[in-house]
Amino acid sequence: MRTYPIGVDDDDRTTNVGELLDITPEMEEIATRPYPMIVWHDNENGWAGVIPDLPGLSAAGETPEEMIAIIEEAKLLWIAAALAHGRAIPDPSPVPATITEMAVSQELFP
Repeated sequence: MRTYPIGVDDDDRTTNVGELLDITPEMEEIATRPYPMIVWHDNENGWAGVIPDLPGLSAAGETPEEMIAIIEEAKLLWIAAALAHGRAIPDPSPVPATITEMAVSQELFP
């Protein structure tokens, strides 16, 4: 089990590190579910991605690989924090095959 500090929502829209969070095997299993990700490239800021099914979850990196590694870790922490606060974890949305194919095309990942 790993432990991370997480922010506590104190209803004023600020994030404060307020507790430690244990990552369980159940949380790790949920994080492996195929959540759709929207990825884009910005010449000034590098690569960015969001997971729409997990509100507020986004990441950025200089390369697609870096961004994906960051967003995967953030996804695990998002799930762990939600469960720690008694919130339900949404199921991944279905993704049409054409969108999935486009997301892994050479246009996005040369």
